Amino acid sequence: MNATQPEPTYTITFPGEQPMTLPRGQIQSPSLLKAIAYIEQEPACSGLTLDNGIEINIA
Repeated sequence: MNATQPEPTYTITFPGEQPMTLPRGQIQSPSLLKAIAYIEQEPACSGLTLDNGIEINIA
């Protein structure tokens, strides 16, 4: 029997804004999805900061 895995959630912080935690399915920005794909591929990576200052972390 296969147990379903919960959808991963990410905390995204835009510069000067409050952090927001969203499931991956609610994120639509191609650049954010590309960064999340990188986080998911790298086992030691728990988050990153984009050049524009947006922080993305595994919640």
